[in-house]
Amino acid sequence: MMNKLSLVIRFIIFCFLILTFNLNVFSMAAQPANFLENGIDARTAGMGNTWTTLYNGVYNVYNNPALLYQVENHNITGTYTLKYLDIKNSFIGYGHSLSKKTGIAFGWYRTGTSIEETTESEEILGEKNFIADCIFAGIGYRTKIPGPIGFTLKYIDENFSPFKLSGVGLDFGIVPITSKNFNIGLTIKNIFGTKLKGSSYWDKEKIEETVPTKLRIGIVYFSTTELELPKENIKFDSRFLVDYEDGLFYPGIEIFIEDIIGVRAGFVTGHRLTFGFSFWFKKINFDYAFLTNENLGNSHRFTTSFKFNNE
Repeated sequence: MMNKLSLVIRFIIFCFLILTFNLNVFSMAAQPANFLENGIDARTAGMGNTWTTLYNGVYNVYNNPALLYQVENHNITGTYTLKYLDIKNSFIGYGHSLSKKTGIAFGWYRTGTSIEETTESEEILGEKNFIADCIFAGIGYRTKIPGPIGFTLKYIDENFSPFKLSGVGLDFGIVPITSKNFNIGLTIKNIFGTKLKGSSYWDKEKIEETVPTKLRIGIVYFSTTELELPKENIKFDSRFLVDYEDGLFYPGIEIFIEDIIGVRAGFVTGHRLTFGFSFWFKKINFDYAFLTNENLGNSHRFTTSFKFNNE
């Protein structure tokens, strides 16, 4: 809970960030490093890619590093996505708690596919391989004012024959407004633009592109209810989330039963409906998400997490 002065200060900071990184300047028809636009984990994918205010372990190194302060000791996680047209994504990460107020995480994300080259008469000339990697290192710290904040440093490397581009970028996250039943968060990805530089393998032509700054705002409302039964009660934890970015809304809902089984659904423009489920067994977690895409068809995303803490 926050006192009134703290709430006012946090709200002013929140508004300042929105005005500084004006939402209207971020739309671009084609963007480099767009392989990072669709998230990296199954849980948020099942809720329509809404992630700004959701604590999700190591994956907050991408989603919102401000929430990394909650990461548990020795948290290892991995994701695999099987998509239409043989597009495959994978992620592996590690998180660790430095104190009750500070957490760190590291991760490696890779995506790749092969694209056929054809003539106008559809004669196959060969294949071009696309492989892209992103290495993350993030830290989150809980402060009273302005609230939990975090930064993620990332290295992006793209190979699309005959071109190769790479560069270093910085993301920022903050959750300035928190209460018993709702949180409001904000992320700024690629602060001031991430420069990718490289060249062509053939003629060594120098290439430079900029990954644009992206601002995303999110809100989550959460509640706990109990179903009374003759022998024992069953607890339900519900979350209703909405993110906003580039003129698009990303709504999602999640319900956990006794912190063991979770079901979720969401909607994201271009992917239509998404849904997924979770299962916890002791310190092992499994997440699954199903997504549809108007252009690429269906995709399945799987996530597994292991917590090797001492509790």
